[in-house]
Amino acid sequence: MGYPVALCCRCLGFYTGVFISSIGVLLGKFKLQAKFLVILILFVFIDLLLNFIFNINTSNFLRFITGILMGVLFIFVLNFIFDKKKKERG
Repeated sequence: MGYPVALCCRCLGFYTGVFISSIGVLLGKFKLQAKFLVILILFVFIDLLLNFIFNINTSNFLRFITGILMGVLFIFVLNFIFDKKKKERG
C-alpha cells in the first residue's frame, strides 16, 4: 500500500508463522509428521542457501513464505521440547 514496513519480509513471515502455529498448538490441532517436517526444513535450507551462500536474490513473496515456514518449525521444536519435558516429569 505504499508504506514502509519496519521488518523485512522473512522476519514478518517468521512472526506470522509463530502466531498462526501458536494458536494451532494452543487449540491442540498442530501436529507435524516427520515427512512434512523434513520437507519444511529442506525448503527453508534451500532458500537460505540460495540467498546467503550463492548470493541469489529471491522474491519478497518467497522470503515471506520461508519466514512462515521457519516460524512454524520454531513452534514445532518448542512444542516437541515441552512435550518431552512433560513426559519426563510425569
